[in-house]
Amino acid sequence: MLQLTGWTWISGWRLASAAFSSVFGVATVWLFRRHSLVWRRHARRCNDAEVLSGVEDVCMRYGLTKEGGFLPAACLDRLPKEFDAWEAVASELPRLNRSGRLAARLEALPQLDVANLKPEELRRAYVLLGSLAHSYVHRQAVPWHKLDDPTSGEDGRVPQHKARLPRQVSEPWLQVCQQLGMPPVLTAAGTDLWNWRLRDTSKPFEPANLEQRITVTGSGSERVFHMVPCAMQAAAAEVVPKIFLADVLVRKGRQDELAALLLEVADVLREFKRFFKQIATGVDPDIFYNVYRPLLNGFHPDGVTMEVAKPWEGLEAVTGLSSLSSGAWLNQCKGPSAGQSTVILLLDALLAVPHAHAGAAFQEEMLLYMPAEHRQMVLDFRARWKGLATIPEIVSKVGEDAAGLQQAYNEAVTALGDLRRFHLATVRRYLVRTSKGTGATTWRKLLQAMLDTTAASLLAEMLAESSALNWAALEAPADGADGFCLNRLPFGSSLGCLSVL
Repeated sequence: MLQLTGWTWISGWRLASAAFSSVFGVATVWLFRRHSLVWRRHARRCNDAEVLSGVEDVCMRYGLTKEGGFLPAACLDRLPKEFDAWEAVASELPRLNRSGRLAARLEALPQLDVANLKPEELRRAYVLLGSLAHSYVHRQAVPWHKLDDPTSGEDGRVPQHKARLPRQVSEPWLQVCQQLGMPPVLTAAGTDLWNWRLRDTSKPFEPANLEQRITVTGSGSERVFHMVPCAMQAAAAEVVPKIFLADVLVRKGRQDELAALLLEVADVLREFKRFFKQIATGVDPDIFYNVYRPLLNGFHPDGVTMEVAKPWEGLEAVTGLSSLSSGAWLNQCKGPSAGQSTVILLLDALLAVPHAHAGAAFQEEMLLYMPAEHRQMVLDFRARWKGLATIPEIVSKVGEDAAGLQQAYNEAVTALGDLRRFHLATVRRYLVRTSKGTGATTWRKLLQAMLDTTAASLLAEMLAESSALNWAALEAPADGADGFCLNRLPFGSSLGCLSVL
């Protein structure tokens, strides 16, 4: 009995010891994995002290916010009281559009002065007046009954015709656009950056928790179409100023931190794709094609006549405007396009995704459709890289010592390619009946070129074919030469379009 008791005690002790060791082992593995994940996340973020110290200055210089990047900290809910007549029409816009009574309401609006509006008020006025203008000009091209039954009747057609915008809208809109440095047309900045609110401030900044402040159709498809790219902008908020400062890492030879930045970019691009997938479930193809697409169209090529009482200085410099003999102005601006997204241009430039003539020319044109501060950011980013080798050039020169940088670069390019491949498939679903996007682009050719060039930018392919390339021709330009000539790279063309559906 004593032996049995002893054996039982010893066995129990061993069992308890084994259990403790097992629990301790599991806990150790869990802690190791947790710290490993934390380390991995840390390794996939650029934490270079010099870069981080410059982030605040970049944000202040180019109008970025810490939480939203190119998004403002918040969008204004209403203009001052003297603009209540505008706000009343905006609040009823979907109903006025559907009832056919919008024209009479707009033509009865008072003439209002926008000279003293603050920046956040100017942005609200830009979106509001732009929504009224697009609705007024394109209203007759929309089969509004399809909001109730998207599959009923014939598809909508977009007639090419000239229209005249009443002075009550055109004059203050031109004044607002001139102050903002924006063209008189709805742009990606207006629809995606300056027209959102959180439904619940305690929940994440994701499409399902976002809604428009001004809507022209009141449809869920319109909301999702714009709140998806809005959420994408917030997802890129932290990395955008780091991208702008990436040349610091190149100049100082900090390959590890440059690789970490590229991995951070790759993660952001994957988040973009996660959000973009919501287009397929949230945007009805028939409602988009027949109802909302005609409203998004700009005024190119036929144009819309903008009435003004008397021309003022600087109007001739506004994008898309040309004077008419009557004293009015012809507006031939193109509609919103994600080619107007500053994030896309910065990413293409950072990764040195090359552009043939058509793609490069398109991106230069789209710069004119960006907010002035964002446009300047792209121009300054290019200037900072003048005289520097691109990342692919660095890898090709350093060779095996740049293996980590090459891997990180390829991961970022692969993530960009995956996003563009998914985007092209989505666009095919929504624009299968037309060759033109809302930004007046021939989307099939441009997006396919974009995808092909991104795939060709992978460094594994570039290095494998290096014997056939004239790498001497890829040297950074000498002082005084044209800087940042991405079109010197011999890999085809690319176009930074993300949501030109």
